[in-house]
Amino acid sequence: MKRFYLWASLAFCGVTYAESENELYERFSQIESPFKFENDSQYQLLYFFNLNCPACHNFNHFIEAWTKDKPSSVDVYYVPYEPFESWKWANIAYKVVEGHHADFNPYDATRMLIESEIGPINSFKEAQEYISKFTSEGRGNIMQAMYSSNLIDSFNSAEKLASDLNVTGTPTLGLITKDGVAYKISPETGISMPTMLRIVDALVQYHDHALKEN
Repeated sequence: MKRFYLWASLAFCGVTYAESENELYERFSQIESPFKFENDSQYQLLYFFNLNCPACHNFNHFIEAWTKDKPSSVDVYYVPYEPFESWKWANIAYKVVEGHHADFNPYDATRMLIESEIGPINSFKEAQEYISKFTSEGRGNIMQAMYSSNLIDSFNSAEKLASDLNVTGTPTLGLITKDGVAYKISPETGISMPTMLRIVDALVQYHDHALKEN
């Protein structure tokens, strides 16, 4: 019965073509989120992204619109991730600037990067240029911020979370329920970017139903 309701939820949300669940997502259990579940939230949606990722630039349009009308039980967290070594500089730049802007997010950060014409952030120099342009930090403070223990800890936490969810590229979504069930949703399986978010809606709907049944 649970499986039937899962497929019914997927169909209701417009996900109808898959022959198996593995074509849509990867499921995990006993995943511990580094983020606190706030108030009445039952789910955490994690967006693994990188400012250098062209596919993320496209996906931003879809997830930004989705977050404006998301279920109230879902909290969204942004997790910088580098599938390539040189992309770590983009993550460092993002996290430092994030500390200077309230409600900073990948959508604003990407727009700022494009408008600045700095280009992909693949080096220390480009990261420093991005930080300098969008904060009031002096050069010495920028160096300190880029190598702070808080920043290192946040990247270690993100790396563990990515490993737990078998994240290998960007953009990727991770959905974690309050009881530790988690899903990885990625275009690597061949699904479209809008479908990724429809799957999130369906999984939330399915787990909401399970909560009511219990």
